[in-house]
Amino acid sequence: MFNIVLDEQSDNDVVEKIQDITFMIDKELVDEYEGFVVLSTEENDGRGLSLKSVLDAGGGCSSCGGGCH
Repeated sequence: MFNIVLDEQSDNDVVEKIQDITFMIDKELVDEYEGFVVLSTEENDGRGLSLKSVLDAGGGCSSCGGGCH
């Protein structure tokens, strides 16, 4: 399970801006899970924003606007 938290950017982060939100994730996690899809509240049974591994999502991107890696 992955959570979205507020944090400062580190040198080992992959940074992706989707609309007005900047996401940062540790490069090792991106390499291990082949990237992530951002799920909205509607896609996540009302539980707010969350991340899903591209491996679990079956590859490709959801409605996140692209750039999942």
